[in-house]
Amino acid sequence: MEKKIKPSNGIDFNKCLHIIYGSRTGNSKSAAQLAEKYANHLGLDTCLLDMKTMNVSIMANIKNLLLVVSTHGEGDPPAVAQKFYNYLHHTHKASLNKLKFSVLALGDSSYKDYCKTGKDFEKQLKELGAQSIFPLVECDVDYEKNAKEWIEMAVNTFSNLLRPTKKAQDKLFSFNFHSNSTDEDTFQVIVKDKYLLTHPDSDKKTFHISLSSENLKLSYLPGDSIGIPCHNSRFLVDKLLKQLKYDGTYSIGEKGRIRLLKQVLIEDLELTLITPLVIKKYAELIKNDKLEQLISNQTELEQYCERHDILDLVTDFPSQLNHEQFLSILRPLKPRLYSVASSCLKYPNEVHLTLRLMKYSLHKRQYIGVSSSFLSDRIDSGESMPIYLEENISFRLPENKDTPIIMIGNGTGIAPYRAFLQERDHCQAKGDNWLIFGERSFKSNYLYKEEILDFKERGILTRLDTAFSQDQKDKIYVQDKIIEYGHDIYDWLINRKAVIYLCGSKRTMAKGVRESLLGIFCKEGQLSIQEANDLINELKMKKQWQEDVY
Repeated sequence: MEKKIKPSNGIDFNKCLHIIYGSRTGNSKSAAQLAEKYANHLGLDTCLLDMKTMNVSIMANIKNLLLVVSTHGEGDPPAVAQKFYNYLHHTHKASLNKLKFSVLALGDSSYKDYCKTGKDFEKQLKELGAQSIFPLVECDVDYEKNAKEWIEMAVNTFSNLLRPTKKAQDKLFSFNFHSNSTDEDTFQVIVKDKYLLTHPDSDKKTFHISLSSENLKLSYLPGDSIGIPCHNSRFLVDKLLKQLKYDGTYSIGEKGRIRLLKQVLIEDLELTLITPLVIKKYAELIKNDKLEQLISNQTELEQYCERHDILDLVTDFPSQLNHEQFLSILRPLKPRLYSVASSCLKYPNEVHLTLRLMKYSLHKRQYIGVSSSFLSDRIDSGESMPIYLEENISFRLPENKDTPIIMIGNGTGIAPYRAFLQERDHCQAKGDNWLIFGERSFKSNYLYKEEILDFKERGILTRLDTAFSQDQKDKIYVQDKIIEYGHDIYDWLINRKAVIYLCGSKRTMAKGVRESLLGIFCKEGQLSIQEANDLINELKMKKQWQEDVY
C-alpha cells in the first residue's frame, strides 16, 4: 500500500529510503513493492510512491532513492510517469547533490530504445548533481532475474549507508514477485462476425473481427487494445525440436511442477520474434565467430531480427546447448495486442478488431504469425475465445471535442482511427478530423473504404488524403503526403493546436513519418534540427503528439 507523506509529517529524509515507480503493465510496481519489502526486512524505513499520484515537489527533500520505471514503445515514458518525467527534466532546477540513487529500467527489447526512460532519469539525476551509488540495471520482458539481482544489491548498498531503524529479520528473505497475471481480467467472448477487408486475391489478407461483449463488464475507450493469449504452432515447435535434436518429452521442472519440453515451447516461450538481446544471449553461450560478426554490426543485427525467428537462429548458427541453456535465452510468450477498431458508444455490446494475417515465404520457409493465424484460420463465427483489455492512456482523443485532430497511419493502423471517428461522430464533436492513410493498393487494400468515404461525405472527415504505394510507377507513401501537405499540417498543429496521432508499423512507417514531420518543422518554423526536436518533445508533453506503433 502506498504511503502518502508530506515533508511536514516528521519523516527523517536522511534515513528513509524512498522507492518511486512508474508502471504501465504492473511489472515496475511489482519490482518496487519487492524492493520495499526487502528494505523493511533489513530494518530500513521506506516510503513507496507512484509517479502518477505523488507530490513531485517532494524530490527536493529526498536523500535516498530507488527509481523503478518502464519504457513505453519507442523510448517514451509511460503515461503514468509523464508528470514526474516532465517535472524532473523541465521544472526542477535546484541541485540534488545530496541525493543518492539507483535506477531499475524495464522495457521490451523488441523495441530499439527499450530502457530509454530509465536511462533518461539516470542522466537527468546526475546532471542535477545526484550520485548514483549502484549501476542502472536493464530488464527485458522476462524481468524477474535481473530485477531480483538489482533489488538485492541496490538495497544492500543503501543498508550499508543508512543506519537501519529496526532490527533486521533473522529469517531468510523470499524474493517472490507479485503476479501480474491477466487471468482474472480475462473475458470469454463470442466471435460474432469475421470477414475479409482486402480483396480475395491480395497476398496480404486483412480481416475485420467483431466480438460480442454482451453481458460482460468490458468498458473500453478508443485507443485501447485487446490482448489475445496465444500459443506457438505445433508444426514450428516440431521443426525446432528436430533441428536441435531435442526430445519433446524431456521433463522440465518449474515452480513445483513437471512439464514436457514441447508443451513449454508451445505455451510459454517466444519463438516467432527475436530481439538483439536474445541473439546476444545466444552468442555468449555458443561462441560462434560468424554470429559475433553479425552482432558487431548493429544495422545488420536489427535487419536479421526483423525477418528471422528462433528456428532460423539455431539453423544459421548451430550449437550443442543443453535444454536448460537453450531455454534460458528465450523470452516469455506475450499475448498479442490489437487496437480497438470500434467505439462502444456506437457498438455497446461489441468490440471490433482489425487483423492482418502475418504469413509469408522467405529463406525457403513459410512464416506464420503466432496469433494472426489463430484468428484468421482456426476461429470462426460462433466460437468463443479469451481476451483481456489493455488500457492505453497514451493514445486518447482530446477531452475538448472542438480540438482538431490529424490521424496518420498505414495498414492496420487504421483501426483506432475508425474508433476515433465513430466516437467523434456519435458525440457530435465539432473539431475537424484529418486522416492521412497509406496502403498498397486502392482496389485491394483500402481498409474500411465504404465507411471512410461515408465519413468524408457526411463531413465527419474534414480532410482525407491517401497514399496507395503500388498504384503508380513511382511509389507514394504516407510520409510523401506529409511533405506535400507540410504547410497545412504545421498550421493545424501550431496555430490551431491540433493533436497529431501516429499509428502503424514502427519499421516501415513511423520512422519515415517522424523524419518528414521533423523536416516540416524545420522548414515551416525556420527551426534548426535541435529546435525542431525540442518542439516535438514539447508537443508530446502537451499530449499534442501521440503514438501507437508496433
